[in-house]
Amino acid sequence: MAQRRESFVGGTALTPAYSGEADRLLEEAEELLGLQSWPSADRAMPMRSFKPAVLYFVLVLGTGFALGSIRVPFLAPRLGERYAELLEMPIMFLAIVLAARHVVRRFDLPASLSVRLQVGFAALAMSVLAELLLAAALQGRSVAQYIASRDPVSGSVYLVMLLLFALMPAILAHVRSGQLPSGHERV
Repeated sequence: MAQRRESFVGGTALTPAYSGEADRLLEEAEELLGLQSWPSADRAMPMRSFKPAVLYFVLVLGTGFALGSIRVPFLAPRLGERYAELLEMPIMFLAIVLAARHVVRRFDLPASLSVRLQVGFAALAMSVLAELLLAAALQGRSVAQYIASRDPVSGSVYLVMLLLFALMPAILAHVRSGQLPSGHERV
């Protein structure tokens, strides 16, 4: 029997039906990709963080691809590239949080900072590589041309989002442990 968990997004509880459906869809994607849960301790640490990193990358990249297919033909011509990209950022942030949370739970990642950073930065490396390869292949641009073509405002926000993408598995360990920065009390 599947374990029921309450899921919270932005302080609002998600219904178990929604949460169960999302988990089911994510598990189907994992089966399709051939990903399994956290390997045994006898494997090397980098390999143990590779499968979670791949799933994290695929979930966030898939969301970005879906949003891009709406942003480019529908929003960018009406609002401009900058505003269309900025409108996409909060949705991508939510996708990053949910994907990181799913990967941490699915692979039962230890709260170890090094493991979580390995997962996040490996996923970041795959994401940046995929983006640069797609820019070169689909747009016929060099890496330098692609970087130079980025809007300074939305590009800066995008860089912050990339950093959050890499750090989110580690951030979730900190949040889950209930630790608050010194000088702050839990209310």
